[in-house]
Amino acid sequence: MEFICPLPQTWNEIYQALLRACESSGAKVAHPPVPLILNGWVFSSDWEKKLRWDETIKWAKENGLTHLIPVLTEEDKYQVEAYGAYRGPIYGEQFFKPKPSHSSTETKSALQYLQANWVAIVGEDLAQATLPQRFSGHKKRRLIVSITNPDYRPPWGSWYSLSGDRRAFTRFRKAINDAIHPMEVDQID
Repeated sequence: MEFICPLPQTWNEIYQALLRACESSGAKVAHPPVPLILNGWVFSSDWEKKLRWDETIKWAKENGLTHLIPVLTEEDKYQVEAYGAYRGPIYGEQFFKPKPSHSSTETKSALQYLQANWVAIVGEDLAQATLPQRFSGHKKRRLIVSITNPDYRPPWGSWYSLSGDRRAFTRFRKAINDAIHPMEVDQID
């Protein structure tokens, strides 16, 4: 088994001891290297953990504080049979598939349909105050809607925030998505 570094709790205890000693000495030295714990642990490879631990040992030697690093028991050690390159999950990828991009043909057709059927899709009140303009964003999943009557207050409270009936905006977006299905928008500005 190859020793990489202490396990997170032990590593943090060592770091805290080194940090306290550094700060109480009054010397103007850099703080010890921050341990790769919590998200640092999850999003670091074994090599990165090993390098950071080696930096910590080097820092302690340079500052005469190696006596604060205890002899580690087997229960305190993170060890591997072989170095892995795993860097942890990318946020959300373990739960969601990436949403597809929409082609220019799809967006052109969907926009024409929305403009021609806007009253039936969003209702007369909203249709008198708004008009769909274009799709934007990298994947064309954002619908830009112009405000034709700035005095009209939407049921969700404001054109710039959700301060009223939040479900009204959800229903507004759902009506649009139902109308252009299988295409879909995530955001409406």
